[in-house]
Amino acid sequence: MKMSVLMLSILCAGACLAKDPDSMVSDQLENFTVETSDDGAIRQISKLQNTSSVSPEGAPGDVLIDKAGCTHIRFCNAPGPDEVICDTDDNLSCSRSQRFNECVSDANAVCGNWTNMRFDPPI
Repeated sequence: MKMSVLMLSILCAGACLAKDPDSMVSDQLENFTVETSDDGAIRQISKLQNTSSVSPEGAPGDVLIDKAGCTHIRFCNAPGPDEVICDTDDNLSCSRSQRFNECVSDANAVCGNWTNMRFDPPI
């Protein structure tokens, strides 16, 4: 009985200390200006002028990540102020962090040098 309580305590401690994948998105936004909707979902990001070649901590930057099928790039040169439009509802089981990383990685790989990205729907 004591062994099972100890194992359960260890499992709970590991799960409780693990960082929530959705909370990691906020850690990745330091090099972007962010527009959010009323419910806090990220609608659009813009790279800051002085960090165009620097990626936020944990974001893919110039490194390609394995495609998880979370998102796809709809436009690289969309008309209007939204340069890149990333569709974010390809796989609803993906976390916000996975969708954010995949959009940024795909935009870097497919679109090259971009400044503004809109997430559709917001993440």
